[in-house]
Amino acid sequence: EAEIENTEIMGSKRGVAVEKGASLVIKESLLSKNEIGLHVFGSCEIEDVEITENKEYGIKEENSCEVNIYGDSNKISTMTELN
Repeated sequence: EAEIENTEIMGSKRGVAVEKGASLVIKESLLSKNEIGLHVFGSCEIEDVEITENKEYGIKEENSCEVNIYGDSNKISTMTELN
């Protein structure tokens, strides 16, 4: 189990990966300009997080994963135009 809070993760292949059997909470953070913003195999809770401008996926969910999104300030999208 882990928590990420008030963090910016930019320019990675996978901004954050949650492995099978793992549990992660992400709060008030930015995942941007990665290949995949958030790649989930396990369990993840997101609260007031911006996941934008990632090339392939904002959030990529694998079989049997669990993603719960809370809060009023979430912004989740992928890039609309690839260079």
